[in-house]
Amino acid sequence: MGKKKPESKLLRKDKNRELIEINDRIYLQQENPSVVILPYTKDSEGFPTEIGILDEVLDHRPGGMARTLVTGTPDSGDDNVFQTAIRELKEETGFEVKDIKRWRFLGTIYTSKMVASANPCFSVDVTGLVAGERETDGSQSEEDSKFHLVPVEEALELDDSLVASLFIKTFKNIFYRNKTEDESTEQETEGEISQGPGPL
Repeated sequence: MGKKKPESKLLRKDKNRELIEINDRIYLQQENPSVVILPYTKDSEGFPTEIGILDEVLDHRPGGMARTLVTGTPDSGDDNVFQTAIRELKEETGFEVKDIKRWRFLGTIYTSKMVASANPCFSVDVTGLVAGERETDGSQSEEDSKFHLVPVEEALELDDSLVASLFIKTFKNIFYRNKTEDESTEQETEGEISQGPGPL
């Protein structure tokens, strides 16, 4: 017989979230988990050069500001989370990217042990594109936010975990390629050593 699932107690609820208690611990349950989007540019060899960062007003953060990725909650007009991602990117950055080849679904991530639901994640290549005027959702927080493409080195120094997490998910092939190249070089070097010097 399987272990009995612990009961949850609803503490508070709004239109998008529930605050629940399970075994005397508090968790956040999202009704419709927000999408997370990492816009980026790359060079001619495919290496990332810039990451899209949103400066967003958040009163509970030090200084009242967060530097993070684009996020957004599905609304009634979205048929799926991909449409949510396209709409939120347009609203918050001005980039309208409908070409599916520029998008990549990265799966889902849990942003914290305190969050009981996972968030769907995307990256989108905006290399060579020009951002239009932002179409915010009308909220004051989006009106006050600012979007920037910043150098990768600067973006990865931020204290926001979403930036590093989605960067690794998007560009993990670069790390794999470097590892493969290192192993290949090491094998070639070992082969040369084992054969010894050639005839003098």
